[in-house]
Amino acid sequence: MVPLAQDRLCDKMAENFEFGDCHGHYSPHTWGPTVYIMIGQKKLVPMKMGLSSLLKIFQSELIKSRDKTFLAKYAQNNRNPLTEMMTFDKSIYLLDGGMGQELIKRGVRGNEALWSANALITDPDVVQAIHESYIEAGADVITTNTYCTTRARFDRYNLSERFVELNQLACRLAQQAREEQERADVLIAGSLPPYYGSYRPELARSYEELTPIYQEQAEVLAPHVDFFICETMSTAEEARAAASAAASTEKPVWVAWTLEDGGADHLRSGETLQQAFEALIDLPIDAFLVNCCAPESITAAMPKLASLGSQPVGGYANGFVAIPKDWLIESSVDVLGSRTDLDPESYAGYGKEWLEAGARIVGGCCEVGPQHIARLRRLIDTEL
Repeated sequence: MVPLAQDRLCDKMAENFEFGDCHGHYSPHTWGPTVYIMIGQKKLVPMKMGLSSLLKIFQSELIKSRDKTFLAKYAQNNRNPLTEMMTFDKSIYLLDGGMGQELIKRGVRGNEALWSANALITDPDVVQAIHESYIEAGADVITTNTYCTTRARFDRYNLSERFVELNQLACRLAQQAREEQERADVLIAGSLPPYYGSYRPELARSYEELTPIYQEQAEVLAPHVDFFICETMSTAEEARAAASAAASTEKPVWVAWTLEDGGADHLRSGETLQQAFEALIDLPIDAFLVNCCAPESITAAMPKLASLGSQPVGGYANGFVAIPKDWLIESSVDVLGSRTDLDPESYAGYGKEWLEAGARIVGGCCEVGPQHIARLRRLIDTEL
């Protein structure tokens, strides 16, 4: 047995160790450089931390569980450039911007209910061109156009038989964009969205109902993406269902909650960030973000978000004027309006606030386009 010293960091692999009358071992895993603590068979806390912090959590859990068995895994995955990069204190990742509104700006509309998914049928070349525009702007990550390619949406509009085909096409377009730009370092995030209405927490279904639905889409996307981003999650339970399904593929997982507008720092469900975070505490989440809400809300939330754990945090806002409480995509995105005060320079000002508050991931959502991302790239590279 190798005795554990309180000041020794979990930075090496060790077959066995002991602390008091408790035993465990380190072993590799595919989820990235993270410490995982288990009491019995229950995975408790995925975090990057020093051993002293690990032991404090472990001792606290022992008191609660009275279980003397635990497993700490120090996961190190050299195949994943995302998690490898995220181990550096000063690393910042730049996401792309929105897809749906950028399609509209480029003249692609069609079926409002299918929104951006319709472009996979009518204008796949424009979808790829938008991915390429974001890469040219300096994005480190591009997100698959799968926000609207859900089983629930396709079932409503008699497209069920094209579910796999169109999800795979969305991935292929992102891959082709990366290849065309000769940027093998750009990562592809698989988008898992809210299934029964964006910004509508009262429409979200239960964990038990949502998980297998997310599982189906995650399994289709997993072979083609570098990691998952469960985005625009309105409730803690919705996020947990999406994240559980994504994690089952053994790909890295990011979770992004959407916040109330008007400078609020809580989810649209009314749940706090603390409550949302605790709902995911036993899952291997690699980053926590807030998204698709007013930039003022992200600014208000970022200090709290940065304090929740040791994983990277971030934000990417939308540029809508306001989102009505009863809004549905069938009502048209036009009713949401477009802010006139969020040009690239102004948006970069918000991005700087987020970075100064602890964010390591920034980007844009609806109404935030390639010019905004290019300005954020310049901020990150030359002004911080």
